[in-house]
Amino acid sequence: MITTQVGWAVAVDHNGYPLAVVRTIDGGRVWREAGPPGLRGQTLDAAFYGTREAWVTWSPHNRAWPITYRTTDGGRAWTRMGSISIAAIGAFAPDMVTGQLGWVSAYLGAAGGSSGMAIFRTTNGGAHWRLIELTDYNKQTPGAIPFGCDKGHAVFSSASTGWVAGSCAGGRPAFWVSHDGGRT
Repeated sequence: MITTQVGWAVAVDHNGYPLAVVRTIDGGRVWREAGPPGLRGQTLDAAFYGTREAWVTWSPHNRAWPITYRTTDGGRAWTRMGSISIAAIGAFAPDMVTGQLGWVSAYLGAAGGSSGMAIFRTTNGGAHWRLIELTDYNKQTPGAIPFGCDKGHAVFSSASTGWVAGSCAGGRPAFWVSHDGGRT
């Protein structure tokens, strides 16, 4: 809940797969669909930034380019924003620190305790997303997030500082931090 009366959520089916973005304005007694029409499925993720603003990332199918959407009026109208230019299994909703600046993490697959990920950044409110980090199983670039270990999505607290959490073989936690907006 954003306030005692207004809240957002992602409704899921009995298997836990996302069905739709929903919103309440009466403290949770009634929830109504409020997401972009027709977007359903496992590749839907949402983030909520107030009583009226929300972002959605959705892919029409596995290994497609995820698309971002934004509403600033409580879900009455949604604007299709930029696409994430990578064939991803899925992508997390934008992590916006301002109306213009944010990041999207794309999930590229996992095997044997390792996972691939890409991080994209926008400086123009989601109109364009630029790749700033890509894990590479063939080489380890100094200052880059390694392919090894399973990873979550990037979370930023400011224009410069963000984290990616994960776990490595044996279950020990791992954390990577950036102090330059995700460039390293």
